[in-house]
Amino acid sequence: MLRYRITLAIVIALLSAVAWFLPQLRKDLIKDIITWDAPKGEPAPMPGGTGPGLAPVARTRVVLIDGLTADVAKTLPTWTALCKRGVTLEVDVGFPTISLPVEVALWSGMTQQQTGFVFRDRRPLVPPLAHGIPSQVRSVAVAEYHGWIVRSLGFTQTEPPSDPQNVAKDADAEAWKTQWEERALAAVTSDAPLAFVHILRVDSVGHKHGIGAEYLRVAAEADVILGNLVAADPAARWFA
Repeated sequence: MLRYRITLAIVIALLSAVAWFLPQLRKDLIKDIITWDAPKGEPAPMPGGTGPGLAPVARTRVVLIDGLTADVAKTLPTWTALCKRGVTLEVDVGFPTISLPVEVALWSGMTQQQTGFVFRDRRPLVPPLAHGIPSQVRSVAVAEYHGWIVRSLGFTQTEPPSDPQNVAKDADAEAWKTQWEERALAAVTSDAPLAFVHILRVDSVGHKHGIGAEYLRVAAEADVILGNLVAADPAARWFA
């Protein structure tokens, strides 16, 4: 009986210790995952391209509808029509598919294994990416919000500007909500050889509500915005 009570007391003490420390260990683990980059390594094996490349053009315009699923994208009229003008590509950027590491992969042509950027939440690259396409030409990028992402990519000009007190925040975020579409139109109609527009509302609604009626409504909104941008400079080469 005494041995049983001693054993029970030890088990209770151990379980109590686990219950006390486990939440903090979980928090520390999550913090480490979302905070620290991985060591740079060898690239994932990928086949090289074949055939002639694209001919140079005066203006290239890129619109990223963040968080848009492939199945929903195929239901959007502007997005579908634009893609039918060219070639549809699927790009494996690695995992996790978080906005900044994905965009670093897209703009640098390097995998996440090569860059080491695998998860950066509200942690802009300081200094910005130096070896990507945006830093090689005169370029402009406009984000709907979370401007710290485009500010990390090496574009010549980026909007919205950062909060002077915190580079991960946007300056005057409330006012920017009413300004950003006009600024995006100004970017794509400028004479900059490269312009990029980052639409984030679909991703935000997807995280909050999942794929449902609200997600589909906001995806349709983003498609209308895409249509307005393309109509503003139809002669440019567009990627979406």
